[in-house]
Amino acid sequence: MKKKEEYIIYGLIVSAFVSISVFESLTSILLLYTVYFSVKKSINIRGKLLGGLSLYSLPTLISTSLYGSVGKAVEQSVFPFLYLLKDRVKLGLDSFKKVNLILIGIGWILAPVALYKYQFLGEYGMLWGGPFEIGMWFSLFSIASLSMFILSSKYKETVKMIFYGSSFTVFTIFALLSARRNSILGFFVTLVIMMFIYRRLIPKKILTVIFSVVLVSGLIFSLYLVKRDVRFEVLYKVARGEVSLNDETANLIASGRWQLLNEGLEVIKKDIQNLNLFNLFVGHGVGCGNRLKPKSFNGSDYESTIFISEFIVRGIFGLLGIFLMMFSYYRFIFSLKFSLVEDLLLAPSLLMLSCIFIGSIFSVFWDALLPLYLLMFGVSENYLKNRPP
Repeated sequence: MKKKEEYIIYGLIVSAFVSISVFESLTSILLLYTVYFSVKKSINIRGKLLGGLSLYSLPTLISTSLYGSVGKAVEQSVFPFLYLLKDRVKLGLDSFKKVNLILIGIGWILAPVALYKYQFLGEYGMLWGGPFEIGMWFSLFSIASLSMFILSSKYKETVKMIFYGSSFTVFTIFALLSARRNSILGFFVTLVIMMFIYRRLIPKKILTVIFSVVLVSGLIFSLYLVKRDVRFEVLYKVARGEVSLNDETANLIASGRWQLLNEGLEVIKKDIQNLNLFNLFVGHGVGCGNRLKPKSFNGSDYESTIFISEFIVRGIFGLLGIFLMMFSYYRFIFSLKFSLVEDLLLAPSLLMLSCIFIGSIFSVFWDALLPLYLLMFGVSENYLKNRPP
């Protein structure tokens, strides 16, 4: 293991939650570092996700450079190739443990900031970002805490169990506090996947505790959001039959996504009628919601469902690239057979991409920290491939 290169991922993780500008600057430097070692052939141009990532990135680069911003094109098509740096950042179990502890530490630093902004300023946010980032980041912190909690329970370390269990509970509450249904859906589905792939290592009592925490937290926040958030209030009334489900209520429940879906369908219909083959195959580029007609009512990229939004932005090729990444990722995840309890330490690195994939189904496939999550997955992918049987 190259110790100095091990610190690359530690620094990248810290920068990601401190400042998006620092994170992107460091990512740019590390991409040049990746290219250098690729030329020297000390990095292999391969990986479980590389085929899908390439198919996703090329149309994004072409269409966004032509119609939108070159900066956005580079950010969303080139930055994800930080994934290839996985061959230089080689971690062992001790290093994965440090990653978890760093994530938990960052979570405890950011929790008071998020709570202060929410309680006193009426804002969802931390050092940067908004409600979506709160949902995604605290999902990551929660998974890291949960992996350490289960590991501690195996060794009957009571004090550590209390700390990591409390961390899991607090971070889960903050993930729910975001009130972003995409990130919450991604988080809950990923927790189920985590319980499944690690099922041989988790005692039934611990499983009961985990699901109890999630269920109670979910019920409490569901009631809270029904009182606090008009979207959840209307959804509750529709479920009870108090109001009917129509275009207006559907649009309100979906935060305008129903209208965006219909606007997006109009864009696709025009492309098909006019045989805009270039746009059908490689898309209209990031930010097209402000350029096309009908213009998206909120200026987004017709953010409704991945099948519509990503098809318009990246075309058939880009959408197929995303689905290929998803297929390759979940095929790998569900093929894993863990036997060592310490394998739980890999959970955050392995599973954060699942939060992104699931969360994007009713949104768009992008996250500012996607390059970090891809690299974390790549490092864990390499570890599992190269470790002794």
